[in-house]
Amino acid sequence: MAIKKIAIIIQARMQSTRLPGKVMLPLPLKSGKPLLGWVVDGLQKVALEKVIIVATTQHPEDDAIVSFCQLHKVQYYRGSEKDVLSRYQEITEKGDYEHIVRYTADNPFVDSEIIKNAIDFHIENDFDITYTSGLPLGVHVEIIKRKPLLELTQVELSEMDREHVTLYFLEKEQYKKGNYKPQVNPKLQDLRVTVDYPSDFLVASSILSFSEGGKDQGISLIEKVYNQYPWIFEANKGNFHKNPTNSLSAEVEEAKMVLTRLDLIRAAKLLDKNKKA
Repeated sequence: MAIKKIAIIIQARMQSTRLPGKVMLPLPLKSGKPLLGWVVDGLQKVALEKVIIVATTQHPEDDAIVSFCQLHKVQYYRGSEKDVLSRYQEITEKGDYEHIVRYTADNPFVDSEIIKNAIDFHIENDFDITYTSGLPLGVHVEIIKRKPLLELTQVELSEMDREHVTLYFLEKEQYKKGNYKPQVNPKLQDLRVTVDYPSDFLVASSILSFSEGGKDQGISLIEKVYNQYPWIFEANKGNFHKNPTNSLSAEVEEAKMVLTRLDLIRAAKLLDKNKKA
């Protein structure tokens, strides 16, 4: 297979409603290695013939991310705070990349083998976009082809599309989509290992405390900890993950699920009744 020009883009910012500054918090606590450091180190194992770029914003708070990148000699790009999609498009165009690997800085459990295999699967099948499934929340990755990504500059998009980058591709039928589902213990797929809430941070900190020499951070580490201490993953089980959508009906269904989980059954039924009306 011919070598393709690929960029791995890590979207990162300090602003977070639930856990401000999380990307620079040390994991495990007192380790000195920030969350973003885990992400970069994990992705460097994937980066043969690929470029890693941290895509952050012009906001003054994100100067801390730039300082980290400068210290560790990691490429970075500063763009729009709200239009995350534009950061990807500008990097793609300036670097003339053929494919973009999308990763977010709140996911420290990088599994380099899964990402490598997902990239190969994407290129071999000539997909416009490839996404992973059957994995714990926080281990997923997406790969996007250059042409459809840049063509979106000519499309009228919603704020949701611009914020969530791949939402438009996933909701539209005209794109050739690939679903890469690696063989992983099915008991792991409902686990939450992303870092969004303080409880997520504590779960991630606990898991990474078992990483030998800070080298192991993928599925094998998650499974090892789960097999020994499954109760650790109960700590953030009730956290809500925002599923972006442009569809009002899909948003209503999501709201019903949230209300049901909170045991607000009457409110969920009322929402359902109003939807049908």
